[in-house]
Amino acid sequence: MSNDEIITVTKSPHIEDKDSLPWSYEKSKFLGWYDEVFQEGYKNPDYTPQSLIAAISHLRKLGYGVKRRSGNE
Repeated sequence: MSNDEIITVTKSPHIEDKDSLPWSYEKSKFLGWYDEVFQEGYKNPDYTPQSLIAAISHLRKLGYGVKRRSGNE
């Protein structure tokens, strides 16, 4: 797994997100966004961030479309 991976959110279950998609993040920025928005990790000093695979899986279960690609592509 490369640090220069790009994670793109292509679909959201929220109608208000429709006009702003897609959202693309470098891997570390994606995990930071996910932890802040979906896990509220900033509220718990003992929180352990999710792995990339767990974060993507969770978002897909919530109805988001998520794609991964190497930054070299």
